[in-house]
Amino acid sequence: MRRVWLLYTVVVLVGMRIARGAEAEGDPNLCEHGAFHEPTHRGHVVHCMCPQDRPMCVGTACAVGFGGEECVSLSSSCESVVHGYKSDCTDCECTSLTSDTCAVPTSIFVSLSNAEQDGTVLVNFALEGKVCEEGPILHFGSHRLHLDGRVFATKREADLALFGETSIWSAEAFIGHRYNNVTEMFYIVQNGPVVTRVHSTVVPQASETEAPFTIAVVGDMGTSYSAPLVMHALKADASIQALLHPGDISYAFKVPEVNLFFSRFQSLTSRVPYIVALGNHEANNPQVFSAYATRFPTDVLAARSGAESAHWYSADLAGLHLCVIDSQDALDTRSEQHKWLEKDLKQAHARRAGSPKTQSRSTGAQGFSPKTAVRWIAVVLHYPLYSTHRRVSESERRAKELQMQGLRRDLEPLLEQYHVDLVFCGHDHVYERTARVLHAERNPNGPFHLLVGTGGHNIYESWYNLPQYDEFRRAVPGYGKLTTFPNHTMLWEFVEVDISPCVRADLGGDRGCPASKLHSTHGKFIPPTRVIDSTWLS
Repeated sequence: MRRVWLLYTVVVLVGMRIARGAEAEGDPNLCEHGAFHEPTHRGHVVHCMCPQDRPMCVGTACAVGFGGEECVSLSSSCESVVHGYKSDCTDCECTSLTSDTCAVPTSIFVSLSNAEQDGTVLVNFALEGKVCEEGPILHFGSHRLHLDGRVFATKREADLALFGETSIWSAEAFIGHRYNNVTEMFYIVQNGPVVTRVHSTVVPQASETEAPFTIAVVGDMGTSYSAPLVMHALKADASIQALLHPGDISYAFKVPEVNLFFSRFQSLTSRVPYIVALGNHEANNPQVFSAYATRFPTDVLAARSGAESAHWYSADLAGLHLCVIDSQDALDTRSEQHKWLEKDLKQAHARRAGSPKTQSRSTGAQGFSPKTAVRWIAVVLHYPLYSTHRRVSESERRAKELQMQGLRRDLEPLLEQYHVDLVFCGHDHVYERTARVLHAERNPNGPFHLLVGTGGHNIYESWYNLPQYDEFRRAVPGYGKLTTFPNHTMLWEFVEVDISPCVRADLGGDRGCPASKLHSTHGKFIPPTRVIDSTWLS
């Protein structure tokens, strides 16, 4: 018995030592920065434990004090409970309890940074506390054991009254300059002695790829109602290679709430490019707007795409040219935004067609070269041009109709002239897909409109009668997926996230969704999903 006990003790001590050092080797089975997994027989729950010399467990996925989420030391497990679902604490980090400890890089997400060049990645993160003397550093490479790239992060300007001790940083990795045909980048973020685990991300390619490329689309998310369940489903979807969010992102008014949003989403946004548009909940509140403008480096892409405002910008991704605009700002023909949009669409159309005379709606461009960056053109904005969701009050219904009429008046001439293929939007918390449409009529020269305000921040229910140009609509939480193929086709799918037996927001929200009932019904912590709409776009 004594021999067994001694053997057990040796195994535990060796395991702790391995846990402290294996991070440098990128062991995916270990938690970050010294934490280690404890074997468990409780389904998908993983315990993240801290060694005794670093007993304080802080987490990017386990934000202390929110919704039952906590990170604890050796005496208990580290697990996240979000609206009845438990999620693994894959991003827990263990530090000492001293006030001199350098802050752990958190809220990590990847964004596009170059509108015309392949292989450029912008890594963004927050430091909630002390910045070490040398400043944070991004180490990157084409293999988790060979991070030979190194670049110092740049601190972004922030409102000190709003952000306090939280500082926001960005670091640009020109990995395409170092390696040819690289599609995945491995990286760590270092702040003095504190180093994150090894992350990996899709390396954005501007031109059309030789393999299918999938972009998830979801708007109007936040952290309440059924949003955490949609987050879980997105994080579990291994097919996603980029994430497009057309506005109303976190609904957060305070920096800790914004940190919570990014922390919950980090396991996805740290591995795929995260592309955002400005929503009304960002634009209409000074604090929320300040947090948006500081967190998201849209100013980088705006400058590189010739825009004078960070509210609008463009970029190429896998043969798709994205024009991201601000539907809260002026879009009439005299506005700066309209002038920029027309110029950008004209350039994208010329790059796609080679010549305006060779443009073909059915095939995109005759004589298309694989080296040409643009195959399809999409406009991304928050407010919809077409939506059949019926607002509650008469005044709201009238205001919405006038808003849509104004957007159609200002944008549809450009959408038609430059053969825009897709319009992505949110705002209304429903899913709706139209045929190609112009002036509220089916028209082969118009774009498809894809309204995906289904991120989970309460789902709307009321509809107008179905118009002749509408193809599909549902009032369910979920997300869209656009997959581009090398044969120049696009597949669009909408994935419903099953929140049953959760009660819808209009019937009391997730308060009627007890954990025990969910667990007994589903037996797992990733919510069930199903594709309810699928179509080839041509």
